[in-house]
Amino acid sequence: MKQSKTSAALPAALASATRRAEAPPHFDGGSQRWTVLAAALIAAAGLAAYGNSFGGPFVFDDLPAIVENATIRSLSPLQNALRPPPGGSTVEGRPLVNLSLALNYAWSDLNVNTYHAMNLAIHLAAALTLFGLVRRTLLLPRWNGRFQDAAPVLAIAVALIWTVHPLQTQSVTYIVQRAESLMGLCYLLTLYCFVRGATSNRSLPWYAAAVAACAAGMASKEVAVTAPLVALLYDRAFLSSGFREALRRRWPAYAGLALTWILLAALVLPTGGRSGTAGYGQGVAAWDYFRAQPEFIVRYLRLCVWPRPLVLDYGTQLSSSALRAGVSGLFLLALLLGSVWALFKRPWLGFLGLAFFLILAPSSSFVPIVTQTAAEHRMYLPLAIVVALCVLGGYFAFERLLSFAELDDETRGLARKVVPALLVAGLAVGLVYMTRQRNDDYRLALLLWRRTVDHWPYNARAHYNLGAEQLDAGQDRDALTSFSNAVKFAPHDADGYIGLGNVYRKNRSTLRAIENYTKALRLRPDSAQAYHSRGLVYGQAGRQEKAVADYTRAIELDPTRGESLVNRAAAYSLLNQHELAIADCDRALEIDRRDVLAYYNRSNVYAAMGDLRRGIADMTRALELQPQYVPAYIGRARHYLAVGENDEALYDYTRAIDLSRSYVPVFYERAAALAAVGRHENALEDIDYALYLDPEHAEGYRARAIERFQLQQYDGAWKDVAEFRRRGGRLPAEFLEELTKASGRSE
Repeated sequence: MKQSKTSAALPAALASATRRAEAPPHFDGGSQRWTVLAAALIAAAGLAAYGNSFGGPFVFDDLPAIVENATIRSLSPLQNALRPPPGGSTVEGRPLVNLSLALNYAWSDLNVNTYHAMNLAIHLAAALTLFGLVRRTLLLPRWNGRFQDAAPVLAIAVALIWTVHPLQTQSVTYIVQRAESLMGLCYLLTLYCFVRGATSNRSLPWYAAAVAACAAGMASKEVAVTAPLVALLYDRAFLSSGFREALRRRWPAYAGLALTWILLAALVLPTGGRSGTAGYGQGVAAWDYFRAQPEFIVRYLRLCVWPRPLVLDYGTQLSSSALRAGVSGLFLLALLLGSVWALFKRPWLGFLGLAFFLILAPSSSFVPIVTQTAAEHRMYLPLAIVVALCVLGGYFAFERLLSFAELDDETRGLARKVVPALLVAGLAVGLVYMTRQRNDDYRLALLLWRRTVDHWPYNARAHYNLGAEQLDAGQDRDALTSFSNAVKFAPHDADGYIGLGNVYRKNRSTLRAIENYTKALRLRPDSAQAYHSRGLVYGQAGRQEKAVADYTRAIELDPTRGESLVNRAAAYSLLNQHELAIADCDRALEIDRRDVLAYYNRSNVYAAMGDLRRGIADMTRALELQPQYVPAYIGRARHYLAVGENDEALYDYTRAIDLSRSYVPVFYERAAALAAVGRHENALEDIDYALYLDPEHAEGYRARAIERFQLQQYDGAWKDVAEFRRRGGRLPAEFLEELTKASGRSE
């Protein structure tokens, strides 16, 4: 049967239409202009929101992961920086995060500003990647050109709001949670490169880049485990008609993405559940942990809409009201089932819903995170989904409103351009303001923990950390209250007792300090911190043998504990076991070549052994590392005096006084050095100032009497003698005889 021309042309037309539908979208030259505009807006907004965060100190998990992390001290050899320390710190099993911190350290040591700068740079890069991903998604053929004009604007809105949202502060301002933002950047890059590969005529380089980004995400944080699944879900929602077609057309890409799971396993499994802080069999039942999550996830969703109050640490509490847990669970179950339904009816909506649950699943489902029941940084990526849903929902509602409004085409076009821009700009300004307010909390650790306790008062760990900051600030009474609260809310946790011991140790209440440290050790026999702290008390009380025993036990429990080695060295030195003291200092310096206290203590041991030149060299090295370290100037001055280099000694004493004019003993030491070279007028000035600072110091009157005698100020000398005697002092008979003879009088 002869086929008509019309019927013959139909299959060709359908084939052409199919090819057009599957062809990659065309991005004209305007796309580059939109990218530049997006980058400028995102960078400006990010700097506006986080510009006041740079001075914030290292807090909480920053301390073990950065300040005390010896593996970031050097980039040579590089493999050291790629081997984070064990112990459950934030960087364990996350070599890319550890490497980024090592780069920071190489750049600026522990200058906190540069760490904040890198965190912000990572966040802005992630935001720009999010912009690119959203824009390209909205221009895919699946939308039939619906967003041809609006895609760049909507993408900017999503990225801009996500960038400045206060819920992101924990991932940006809290330095060590770079783990979350770096993983988020890699996750977004994985999806972006995957989309580029799926819509490009040269797909292989883009797929390879997606696999590389996914591998980097696995090396940053375990949440990246879901990236291959979300990529498949994206393919099903926007690129293919079903999962089977997606796997058939792009199976090499999925094979590469799946291979990154091997890398993740290789990083996670050797850590033993991140040193017992995550996974099964770590003391927290999977069901108990899972049951607590719905209420927190609902809280996260509320914080997306109204980000107050924000909490740094929710602690480890699992219990919750059965009613609240049940209602929250039913709500989330409805969202999950609705997302599954939408995947087949409204694929874009289903993708957003299911991706939200998938990204949260590793940390907020059946896998217990023992040290954190909840954490706001877990919303770093899920927040992008919530923002995208709100922006698209707002766009659809606005377009529907315009269609009903009786407006001419010119007015409708103007409204379409102006109204959304004003709404997004107003929202962004408000969010920037709230983010800056939250950043202010991070500027002082004491304030940050006070806010945490105020908003989450039953968190024993927050009370402990607040107490530690109060103790450092000299607020001993408040610290005692905070540590007592920590014990009250967690009576079986050792930390509260360690905190109480620290307060009593500082106030030289030896018996109470030892009692609390011992209680802590009964609860946690493997606490190196408790042994170390009790060793400090014993050393303070002059019981050096017991101090050595406790330091030794702390070192056995944690061989990388440099402070215990340094303090044991000081105890050995007091016991005249100088060789052992030197060995401990050497070992501490092997752990950290920049350990100032190790150089300082070794210097004093060398001096005690008579090797003053090596002592001077170590003090000099300590001062090179920490030019503001007053004890090292004083120590080196003493060594210089011992070798007869008085000018150098006087310079060091003067430098120490310039740095700390309230430290009374150094004035007396410089006065003695000045007197030794015959500069009695200057020595007298130092003693006068020291007595002005502390008029109750009896020895000051003895020293001034001697200097006044040297300057023939006999009446003043006799007054100081009388004052010294009134305070219980006794002067040598020889000095009194000389003063009597020179002055021609007696008392």
